[in-house]
Amino acid sequence: MNKGYTIFTQKTPSGERFRVQISDAFDASGRRKRTTKLLPLGTTKTDAHKEARILVKQKEEGTMAVANAKGTVAEYLHEWLKTRDDLAPHTLKSYHGKIEKRIIPYIGNRHLSALRVNDVEAMETDLKKELSGTTLLQIHHILRKALQDAFMDGRVLNNVADLVKNKPKSDTMEVRTFTVEQLNEFLDATSGTEYGEMYFLDSETGLRRSELIGLKWSGIDLDTGTLAVKRTVQRVTGQGFVVLPPKTKKSRRVVKLGAGVTTQLRHHRAEQAARRLLMGSAWRGKDWVFTTRNGRNLDPDVVSRHFTKVAVSLGLVGIHLHSARHTHATMLHNAGVAARIIQDRLGHSNIQTTIDLYTHTEVGQQAAAAEVIGAQRRMAAQS
Repeated sequence: MNKGYTIFTQKTPSGERFRVQISDAFDASGRRKRTTKLLPLGTTKTDAHKEARILVKQKEEGTMAVANAKGTVAEYLHEWLKTRDDLAPHTLKSYHGKIEKRIIPYIGNRHLSALRVNDVEAMETDLKKELSGTTLLQIHHILRKALQDAFMDGRVLNNVADLVKNKPKSDTMEVRTFTVEQLNEFLDATSGTEYGEMYFLDSETGLRRSELIGLKWSGIDLDTGTLAVKRTVQRVTGQGFVVLPPKTKKSRRVVKLGAGVTTQLRHHRAEQAARRLLMGSAWRGKDWVFTTRNGRNLDPDVVSRHFTKVAVSLGLVGIHLHSARHTHATMLHNAGVAARIIQDRLGHSNIQTTIDLYTHTEVGQQAAAAEVIGAQRRMAAQS
């Protein structure tokens, strides 16, 4: 008996999945039209048959043609962004910018139900000419998330972004880091400046910019030498400074401080207390560790620009504020600290992120490694 459908298995980058194929009527050229649906990873064959029977029934009732996928890709993405109230303001702003400037100009006019893999591949091939691999990968992830939600809602039959063969790859490994000598030179140059203590703590802990600006003295125990990351501060257009929870559950962490760090923080706290006493009611601080001269929140972008300006003045082109975080992790790695410990200090959810993004080996280490095999062979030959 003809069931009206066929089930295939298909290999995808994420694993083997079931594909249901439904036969429709013939088109004008006499070829049979077919509708296919790639089922989510983990779907059993029994579930695939159930889904196929539902699709056949929808075909017979005339409701199978992705009834909910009306409108263009641009219209859907605008609608989707409005549902993402789970995103931090800074992240949502980034999503909005990439969708408006990068995705919609290429595929925004396509009907959502008509979007195909080659449309996405053509877009990414063109964007690759002007964007870094990391930025392109971020764009791919945004589109994939949006289409996955459309797929789970039954608005499209496939997540075509998930089927792209040559997905973008991150090139974050190219981010420059300080050498130990350069770091010392930079910290010497910024010592005593408005942001000097912040840069020093960044190099010693690897905290993110928003975490540093969100630090409060109530979260630092100088007696035990620990620092608790409990909040972040971001500046959002139209909202000013916004206090948010850490990026992920893993980001909410306790970081151990070295003896030299606690000594310098004691000095910084004493200086801040003296300034607060001197300014009286003009002081606007609320327990923040790093502030402007009158105690207000630091502007993240102003801090970043100052960092880059000093780095350029020292001839350190390509070094920016996030480089201090990279450098912290790289120095720990080069000293033989386990990746798991580095992960905990940086607050990464995935240890692979720590390994891939923040552990740059030095040429000297590679040179030493190059001699290992030869040395062992020579020792064996002499025995």
